[in-house]
Amino acid sequence: MYWAVDDVDQVRELLLAAGCEHHRGPLTIESGRRVAQLIDPFGVVIGIDGL
Repeated sequence: MYWAVDDVDQVRELLLAAGCEHHRGPLTIESGRRVAQLIDPFGVVIGIDGL
């Protein structure tokens, strides 16, 4: 599951500062959309999808 966000880079930085770890991305996919995945402190993968 991915959360829809306005700015992948901004949200990614906020999540990293909150204790998440890098997992994958950011990657640019269709029509300029970008996705990234992080792992929260409990081991859950969080996906973000936006520009």
